[in-house]
Amino acid sequence: GLKDKNGEKIYEGDIVKTLVNFGPAGNEERILPVEITPFGINAQHWVFKEEGCLPEVIGNMYDNPELLEVET
Repeated sequence: GLKDKNGEKIYEGDIVKTLVNFGPAGNEERILPVEITPFGINAQHWVFKEEGCLPEVIGNMYDNPELLEVET
């Protein structure tokens, strides 16, 4: 039942651009695939609650695997 900042439903396998909280080091924008486990979603739950922090679906790992490639 989670939605991104554009109101699009988020599914397992989607690739999202989101903020990751590194504690005292601050927040950093990251691109990651959505994984749903029995314990919840791999994205930090605070991103779904704080204004301006909602993730954005930018593709999925099946149609857009290049989004997950690491630049060297």
